[in-house]
Amino acid sequence: MALVTPAFAQDAGDAAKTQAKDDLGDSEIIVTAQRTAQSVQDVPIPITVVGADQLRAQGVQEINDLGRTVSSLKLAENPGGSGGGGYIRGVGTFSRSRAAEPSVGIVVDGVVQGLTNIRNLSDVARVEVLRGPQGTLFGQSVSAGVINITTIAPDYDKFSGTISTELSFDDFAGSNYGKQQIRAAVNVPIAGFAGLRVSGYGVRTQGVLENIYLGNKDYRREWGVRGRFKAELAPGFTLNLAAEYNSEDRGNGYFLALRDTGLLNAATGTLTQPAPPAGVVASNYDRVRYCGVNPNINNFEICSDAPSAQTYRTQGYSGEFDLDLGGGLSLTSITAYRKLATSTQNDIDNLPEALDLTSVHSGLTSDYDQFTQEIRLASDMSKPLSFTLGGFYFISHVDSVAGPSAGAYTRIYTRKGSLPIATCFPVSTNALCNTFIVPGAYDNFQSWYTRNTSVFGELRYHPGQFTVFAGGRYNIAKVGFDGTTVNTANNATTTASMRLSDNDFSWRIGAEYEIDRNLMLFSTVSRGYKNAQISPLQNTTPAQAVSPEIPTSFEAGIKSSWLNGRLLVNLSAFYTSVKNYQGSRCDVDIATQSTTCNPFNIPKIITKGIEGDIFGRVGDHLKLNASFTFNPVLYPDNFLAQDGTNMGGTQLADAARFTASFYGDYDFALTSKVDGFLGFDISYKSEERLSDLSNSRYFIYKGHAIVGARVGAKMGDSWRLALFVNNLFNQNSPQQFASLANQDTTRAPNIAWGVYNTSRGLRQVGLQASLNF
Repeated sequence: MALVTPAFAQDAGDAAKTQAKDDLGDSEIIVTAQRTAQSVQDVPIPITVVGADQLRAQGVQEINDLGRTVSSLKLAENPGGSGGGGYIRGVGTFSRSRAAEPSVGIVVDGVVQGLTNIRNLSDVARVEVLRGPQGTLFGQSVSAGVINITTIAPDYDKFSGTISTELSFDDFAGSNYGKQQIRAAVNVPIAGFAGLRVSGYGVRTQGVLENIYLGNKDYRREWGVRGRFKAELAPGFTLNLAAEYNSEDRGNGYFLALRDTGLLNAATGTLTQPAPPAGVVASNYDRVRYCGVNPNINNFEICSDAPSAQTYRTQGYSGEFDLDLGGGLSLTSITAYRKLATSTQNDIDNLPEALDLTSVHSGLTSDYDQFTQEIRLASDMSKPLSFTLGGFYFISHVDSVAGPSAGAYTRIYTRKGSLPIATCFPVSTNALCNTFIVPGAYDNFQSWYTRNTSVFGELRYHPGQFTVFAGGRYNIAKVGFDGTTVNTANNATTTASMRLSDNDFSWRIGAEYEIDRNLMLFSTVSRGYKNAQISPLQNTTPAQAVSPEIPTSFEAGIKSSWLNGRLLVNLSAFYTSVKNYQGSRCDVDIATQSTTCNPFNIPKIITKGIEGDIFGRVGDHLKLNASFTFNPVLYPDNFLAQDGTNMGGTQLADAARFTASFYGDYDFALTSKVDGFLGFDISYKSEERLSDLSNSRYFIYKGHAIVGARVGAKMGDSWRLALFVNNLFNQNSPQQFASLANQDTTRAPNIAWGVYNTSRGLRQVGLQASLNF
């Protein structure tokens, strides 16, 4: 568990009213992990809950920051493009395809996010992380788990609001990048039976990457607004309406930086610099360093003259009604529509044209929309026999364009290699510097759809201390793809069309035994499902079917309460076998020097391990949260890396074997009205493979810990002021290793290596302030 401050009700409005009551002995922690309100200690699922106070104190403002609070969770961005993904217990999908299905589902206020995932955690009351397959009750793309987010709901009773800011600046007070943000929310009651809550945020980030050629730094500008209206229109009938819009722009970076150049010896993990090909004066090594970049694993510098920009526009609308039918029965309906539009352009080769022998620039636009409808009938869970029944419908469409029509290009310089570097860099003094050919560049016009229809239910029997339950979901999935590629050199056209359909039954059975009010044992067996995908026709790569991912999981655990309910201690063990695990790989198209990224199947992986959590209060002043996950998850025997080396029996990429997190907060009286506080957090992960390019240890990053601290003062719920530091020791934490375009006129093998470093690997020092009214 990872809760410092409890969330108190199924509706976050009630949680907001009682945020001051953060003593776990005073109130139960209520979650909706089983689609109904329950005490977290009564839920037979390994679950982590992160409250609003902890999110604020640790500076967790984005979905990708949640990994700092939950040891079993990893969230990753795709460098310079849409996609990314989540991992729970090492199982997940790092999606680089516009239509790839995630393994970790994100649900916000009951709405499945699909590929339009919430990015900014603004006005959030709590986050629940459910570990293991959750297909019975959550359905769509949850084969590894669910991140269930609840925003703060409108309050019928009083006018209120909040405003907060966090300020840090690049190269100021020890901060190695800058971030300035402001958040605000206002609640307006309406006639005692309704309420309107409007929240918004604005964020600017700069200085993570520096372009030494142009002399500028990267930037990220975000803003968003959300409105929620809630009304009790009649006794037992509640209506919830919500709308949101989010905008994000990035530029001058947010892409791979150069890590090194050279031919890799997979056995030793060492690099050797090859001699340049005949007629080429300067090698790959020479050209990279001539620009002034010092390639290394901690590189946060790039050298580029090409535009690098990404835009994201997300909007969503939802309507929910809850109807009390009497007799302990309730009916819930959630209807939602979401849309995401993206545009990305990146300098793939990482060098200015004046140094390039191979210049590669990407271009991509995509439009995604989805519609979901869920209806659910539930009975009173306090009764000996209870049930949940429902139906779910999901349909999504993706249209994308990649290639010259979206701004991409590739140029191979035919004569520049024979000239001294100084002839062309930084200013061209010879016409041959600009003599190039354009290889067979391809326009890719792609369209996908996914349609899922399902019915689900779960029955629970609770005659006393012992509870048994069983549930299932029958799902009908249909996936379609239509694509066209056009070779812009000769207008040759290739088309592909593919349709897949599948019917599946996922299920969960289990039992729990309440020894006494402070101790509960549970055990479950579940089978999940993640539907098939279609790897698209792209450049010269044909469309291919990717089989459904089927996990079967065995879980057992103990949940206990100590110190009169103030301290909660939970342990669980798990064993999950995943058939047709859906991974993702990127390959360089030799003819065009462009990169194609597509999903593929690994026949079987097994993840097994133990997890432990302790959280709550010790005494009246110390709040703490500690968790760990030990998780060996291995490639199957004889699984081959992209270079052909055998990775069988090694730890899966993007899955550290051991992870742990700790959060502590100690408060003390400064005056009769003002309290001081000291906070400390640490996140640790053991060594981790960050690519399946090779079995070489060159692609494994060392184990490391990231430490944060804060000190400040507060007056009840009125105001809070703190100085903070994230990543106190400036410990780098790379997210991904990859290959880059070569600069010696050869197309293969790879001799240029990239690293994706993010703000997580930089120290941030700043000021936090908040005011409630």
